[in-house]
Amino acid sequence: MLVDSGRSDVVSVLTSQLGVDTVNMGLYTNNHALAETDTIAAITEAANAGYARQLLSGWGAPVGPVGGVWDSIAANVTFSNSSGSPVTIYGFFFIGVTRGVFYGGGLFPTPLTLPAGGTLIFSPSLNATTN
Repeated sequence: MLVDSGRSDVVSVLTSQLGVDTVNMGLYTNNHALAETDTIAAITEAANAGYARQLLSGWGAPVGPVGGVWDSIAANVTFSNSSGSPVTIYGFFFIGVTRGVFYGGGLFPTPLTLPAGGTLIFSPSLNATTN
């Protein structure tokens, strides 16, 4: 069990280690709930014009605890769609740039629409909690 006094420290250590292997956030277009054994091949990455994986940076100091959770928030990332058609986005993922490690991701509660000629902006966060 991760106790209250350790949560802030764990988040600090984890976010400081993200500099060891830069991490990108990406979006995927298939309706797939990731499983522990999945690889990047389980998802279909967005491929519309203007789309690119976004670098996660600017991690803030852990904030909390709020309801027993410590959070660290990265700088906002923006995904663009310069195509003429909207794109349905089912989920997000994280992947290492240097080592190519697929860290995982997840489905959004409901699919999002990346509008034609538009953008989606996210505020990625990392949190430490106990179950």
